[in-house]
Amino acid sequence: MPLNSELVQAVQAKRLVSNKYGDDYLEAVHLFQYMEYERAIEAAKYNLTEPTLPRYHQIKNMILIVAAEEDWDEAEHYRLRAEAIYETANRLTAASDKDAQSSLRQVRNGLDELKRSQAAEQAKWAMEDEGNEEDEEDEDDEDDEADGEEWADEENAIEVVEGAVEDILEDTEASKKAEEGGVPSRCQPDRGNP
Repeated sequence: MPLNSELVQAVQAKRLVSNKYGDDYLEAVHLFQYMEYERAIEAAKYNLTEPTLPRYHQIKNMILIVAAEEDWDEAEHYRLRAEAIYETANRLTAASDKDAQSSLRQVRNGLDELKRSQAAEQAKWAMEDEGNEEDEEDEDDEDDEADGEEWADEENAIEVVEGAVEDILEDTEASKKAEEGGVPSRCQPDRGNP
């Protein structure tokens, strides 16, 4: 039985759109890799304005924003939004859909890593606030210690970002595989505002 040409065109159009989501996301990832964090955030936020963006790509773009964002509150806002979208996707995904379950595990790992990173950043700020309450006599000693801690914090931040980039690149490969097989039902767009 020959395929209906309209059906073939519809399938091809769906693949092109699906690849566009991945390509747009990869564009933001490349900016992130070149340490153009503001532009990466801008690209990811722009991607989120697409009303038909699948949940998977919404989460991935939000993870990228959190990894690149310097403002803790802004990063936490996007992390919590990604968590909410993940919960919806997880609830709506059939346990028998192995590809979708694999994609969900990958984004879950990324979200867990970001949660730990955000908690560590918040704890660091709490410690800094306590340090500000100490006597001014100890200020010179604290400055010397802070210089050493600042260097260590910068190295930790670089490690977290490098880990996030590795996860993003691994997830991108999984995303491409998922897109090749069509968009599973759990990837239908979340109708909430990005």
